[in-house]
Amino acid sequence: MGYLSARSDSVFSGITVRRAVSQIEPTIQLRWFLILLRQNFITEIAERKRLKESPLLSLRNVGVLCVLFHLNSKNSEERSEIVTSSCDQYSPPQTSMNETEESRSKEHSVRSDNRQPDELRPVEITLGYTGSAPGSVLIKAGRTTVLCTASIDDSLPPWKKNDEVPSGWVTAEYSMLPGSTSPRNRRSIGKIDGRSSEIQRLIGRSLRSVVDFEALGPRTITIDCDVLEADGGTRTASITGGYIALAAALKTLDDFPTDRPVLKANVAAISVGMVESNVLLDLCYVEDSAAEVDMNVVMTSTGEFVEVQGTAEGRTFGRDVLNRQLDFAEKGIRELIALQNKVLGVE
Repeated sequence: MGYLSARSDSVFSGITVRRAVSQIEPTIQLRWFLILLRQNFITEIAERKRLKESPLLSLRNVGVLCVLFHLNSKNSEERSEIVTSSCDQYSPPQTSMNETEESRSKEHSVRSDNRQPDELRPVEITLGYTGSAPGSVLIKAGRTTVLCTASIDDSLPPWKKNDEVPSGWVTAEYSMLPGSTSPRNRRSIGKIDGRSSEIQRLIGRSLRSVVDFEALGPRTITIDCDVLEADGGTRTASITGGYIALAAALKTLDDFPTDRPVLKANVAAISVGMVESNVLLDLCYVEDSAAEVDMNVVMTSTGEFVEVQGTAEGRTFGRDVLNRQLDFAEKGIRELIALQNKVLGVE
């Protein structure tokens, strides 16, 4: 049994549940109890699915908890009425995902960390985190923590050496340290896995979109993104932090072939998704694992999109929902770009 399953058996044992329920103030705390109980099992089911274990144990535990709750409250007609009312109030939308129904369900939405639907996780950025790389930054978005470093090499990839006008290149590598997840993530030795390969290509494309290669000159800058702790949004944090590391590394150079700035704009990225018919910005792992729609958006400071990766995981979505997700993403990215400039000392 995994960590979350063991936690369910210990924290939500019969005695604990009955005591907790008996102490609930019906008109104030009951709906919070139901939401937290539901969130616990969403997390457990997602974890067991990731471990390729059967979710039947979770469903059985849900049944046991419901029986215990009923036994504890059946002698109180008033509490029984409150339970019925609360359950009716929190029933999910049945079919449509239009704007009206979405805004109605949003009123009852409570995120696992009490953020507003369009609110970023707390972001901490430490510039110059290491001393060996010309550019380095530690970026934290909630619990997700990524170390981004920028290294400069005067050589070029073989296919760029014959360019008529000498120009540079920017590339990226991405990896998750073994201790970044629980259970342990197996260390990549030799060939990287498909997911890491896809993510590092995304990071490289995103950073190259704002670089003037002729202004950079004949050199290669490699951005290394190493995930120290993963709680959703590692690729987007890598792009946002990778740009800061790149900009910091460029400040150590002074022999550029042109007077043009190497960086044409900022670039940052954020995740956005649909969870229980609510559009949410900057998904943590619990929200991401339960998302009906999962999207990653990369945008420059000029308002142009570099990449929009969107997938309907549980149900399809309409244009109005897509537009709302992009609005949330743009708001979040604007805030991240402002943080980038503040850290880099750019007005």
